[in-house]
Amino acid sequence: KEKNFLKIKFSRAELQWIERTADIETARLFENFQRLINNLEKVEDKNKILIHNQIDELARLYSFLKVLRNKLDSC
Repeated sequence: KEKNFLKIKFSRAELQWIERTADIETARLFENFQRLINNLEKVEDKNKILIHNQIDELARLYSFLKVLRNKLDSC
């Protein structure tokens, strides 16, 4: 299976801005994750599905940010 890649050029300052933004988003992600975990015990069963979905979304976002940071580090 062949992957198609786009090549985009960024200045060093732009790359640093993207990296800082990824760090900020990661910090927010962990804060939101902690808040959701703390509230999980307090919510009704019908709302636990929503919280689990939000946790799954945060996990996917973390995975994306981790890949992004790894690619930025290799630049």
